[in-house]
Amino acid sequence: MEAPPPEFTPLRIGEVIFRPDEDVFPERQPGAEYLAAFDVKTNVKLWTVKIADPLRNSPGAPQPYSAVHMTHLQNLENENAILVTMQFGKRYKLDLQSKTVTLVFNPFEGKEKTAPVGDMPPRPKR
Repeated sequence: MEAPPPEFTPLRIGEVIFRPDEDVFPERQPGAEYLAAFDVKTNVKLWTVKIADPLRNSPGAPQPYSAVHMTHLQNLENENAILVTMQFGKRYKLDLQSKTVTLVFNPFEGKEKTAPVGDMPPRPKR
């Protein structure tokens, strides 16, 4: 069972709107959450990046949800980045220049951390 997506307000920075990417494409993992950047004037998608990976959810995360949705985007102007808050409190930083996503807070571990999403250990098998 998946949790329903929460209400979401897109973020506008200059001439770009950021919002969850609703497109389905073959390489997309079920339950993964993607953020897309769209041109304000044309509504053309500029790029997409994977924010959350359901296969890497922390032990102790609310179950039985297979997807965790974005709830809030915050412009980190001084860092040229966006802070992405997820449904159960995880926060990721998206560097807008490199499109790198970094986990910065995991409430299930109860501490601030900085680890690239790709370097997070896989979820233990049960």
